[in-house]
Amino acid sequence: MSLSQYFRTASRNEVDLTSLNRVGNILNENIEEVNPPLDLPLEVKESKWKTLHDPERLARTYKFETYREVLYFFNELYKYQFKINHHCKITADGLNVRVVTYTHDFEGITNQDIKIKEYADKLYLDIDYLND
Repeated sequence: MSLSQYFRTASRNEVDLTSLNRVGNILNENIEEVNPPLDLPLEVKESKWKTLHDPERLARTYKFETYREVLYFFNELYKYQFKINHHCKITADGLNVRVVTYTHDFEGITNQDIKIKEYADKLYLDIDYLND
């Protein structure tokens, strides 16, 4: 019996749930072996994006190792702006690229700015991954 069939049957109260508890205990044991319990409380690491004010906006500087990485990041982020019809300020200074985004009509941060932020971060991680 597959796990999804088991859950469907269990939801109709046709099975004894003690066997499901045993499965859960086995899964928890295996998880603890792979991921030991964390010490709490967890500390939140500082975000690399900063929230600036007057007007409220998001800003981050990305550091690259080569000019090709800068060009790739810049071009892909520039194209993405047009795709979603929301434009941010992208400034290249040597091997650093600074991105600042906010919604001008709103004078603050909106979902469009979050999309830019997330896309830029994914793009940066892709470049970093390709270098490894």
